[in-house]
Amino acid sequence: MEYLWIEKRDETIMTGNKFLKVTVVIILTSFITGCWDSVEIQQRTMILSVALDKPESNNEEDRYDMTIQIAEPNALTEKPIPGTEPVWNLSTTCPSLFQCVRDNATEVARPSYYGHLQIILIGEELAMEEGIVDSLDLFFRDHEMRRRTKLIIVKGKAKDALETKHPLIPISGQYISDLTQEAVNKTALIPITFTVGQFSSEHESGADLLLPIVYVRGNHVDMSGGAIMREGKLIGFLTGEEVKLLRVVEGTFKKGAHISSSDKKNENEPSSTFEVKGMRSIIHTRIKNDKPEFKVEVLVEGHLAEDGFKGLISEKKIKKMENELNKKIKNDTLEFIKKMQDEYQADVFGFGEKLRRHEYKYWKNVKGNWEEAFAEAKIEMEVNTSIRRYGRIKK
Repeated sequence: MEYLWIEKRDETIMTGNKFLKVTVVIILTSFITGCWDSVEIQQRTMILSVALDKPESNNEEDRYDMTIQIAEPNALTEKPIPGTEPVWNLSTTCPSLFQCVRDNATEVARPSYYGHLQIILIGEELAMEEGIVDSLDLFFRDHEMRRRTKLIIVKGKAKDALETKHPLIPISGQYISDLTQEAVNKTALIPITFTVGQFSSEHESGADLLLPIVYVRGNHVDMSGGAIMREGKLIGFLTGEEVKLLRVVEGTFKKGAHISSSDKKNENEPSSTFEVKGMRSIIHTRIKNDKPEFKVEVLVEGHLAEDGFKGLISEKKIKKMENELNKKIKNDTLEFIKKMQDEYQADVFGFGEKLRRHEYKYWKNVKGNWEEAFAEAKIEMEVNTSIRRYGRIKK
């Protein structure tokens, strides 16, 4: 009986201890839950876009003209307040971006929040003369800044792009951000968009980069082409068609159009349009006579979107179109690569990275002067195009 009583007593103590522990956990949880330090969305200043330019002031100490685009919270919903401007563009000129951010706070009555920052626009003059590495240092370090924020170069003043007024999308920063994604996926006329995080990693590797570029056209923008960046500075521009050829080499050209001019008797006769539905590239490397050589194999699939050639579609005609496309893509791309070798010595294609992966011993000897080695590299190309669908037209 004594042993039984002791066991029951121990069970009671254990049960009491468990109850006490559960009670303490519940009480402590009540202190760490909730939103004790929260700020209501209506009380925040939502910074959606930032534009950085070289200042026009005569003060030599000023390095940056920073424009922030503040969104009215209701403008982000489907029920904006009538008569209220959806955005407010606020500009500040300072010696440092950190000081610009602090000075902006003296004009805005709410705490600024950069957690929803979508794009950073950088003006042509600042990117070419000062470079963008120092400009982005604040965004690299600050814990509130998003590493996935997009980087875009603006031809002219960056803040002019934020002044555009799209008739369907009232927030210009959001309009430009959405446009980059559409342009990448649907046209291949701009390079794959770089984010702050990606730029930080790629810049450290010393590689030449290509950023999207925006042209301001009145109340809208035109996004086509790329800005060549070397060591963080702007050194030149590419057209939209040249960017398309770059993406052929990269194998990132997934959707878009290529024009075949075969069978044209005169300039007024229409061409056929080939719609790309898929593309893959393979880059082979080798060292010959102590010089790098590359061979790019490109596989293309797509549909015949428009047929400007006369006569009914036949297997022979399809094969001829494929050969014409192979020839056109190959010649145009090799001509563009040659231009990059001769004019810029800029390896925006990633040939150096392929060499590092597959010929590392050789790469260690040439990485210090890769620009010169790239300019002399031999590059060949092979293109294989397949027209999968061409439609049927009754005659």
